[in-house]
Amino acid sequence: MKRGYQMFRGQFGWVASSSGAALVLGLLALTACSEDEPVAPAEGHPQGPVRRMVIRPDSTAVLVLESNRVVAVNDAQHVEWSRRLGQHEQVVAGPVVVPDSTVFVLTHKRLYAIDPAGKLRCELARPPVSASPTLLAMPDSTLVIGDATQLVRVDRHCAVRWRYSLPRTEALDGPPMAGPNGSVYLRTATRLRTLGSDGNERWQVGLRRLLGSGR
Repeated sequence: MKRGYQMFRGQFGWVASSSGAALVLGLLALTACSEDEPVAPAEGHPQGPVRRMVIRPDSTAVLVLESNRVVAVNDAQHVEWSRRLGQHEQVVAGPVVVPDSTVFVLTHKRLYAIDPAGKLRCELARPPVSASPTLLAMPDSTLVIGDATQLVRVDRHCAVRWRYSLPRTEALDGPPMAGPNGSVYLRTATRLRTLGSDGNERWQVGLRRLLGSGR
């Protein structure tokens, strides 16, 4: 246990007080019952218990510990809540926080939405996206789930708003981006496209045209 505390303290320098030490010991205890094997550490670096992390608007840190436990730690170093996801499930994307502080986490089986109090708001069978999906928080607190060729937008109650697929000859050349007006921007090797909040294409432009515009 002492070794685990030292590794965690080395990774997060803010844990130094006795209350901070108690917090770390508590987080490590939460991971002790994990049934899944931890992710292999990078060569030459010890692997701590935290796999993924995001910060809510109120400065609360939301962490994925080991494979499928989500924990919220507030700015006073108190654990606000802890939730284990489905048995034998592994988080593959997230956590992502949308503006209303809903936390979305995607496992290899399901999408989970957790409210600010740690209660499970809803869940949805994982959309048919690739093994390395992207989660994109939108200004209206919806979420876009995507891979190189398709996108799915869901609301805070896990209802699917729309689905979109790129033409078969195209694939994303980078992650999708959210615009302040709710549009989704998509960049492929040849085109820039935007989707409206309804999932319909608003406009597109060829990148060759942009390259030639400065001549």
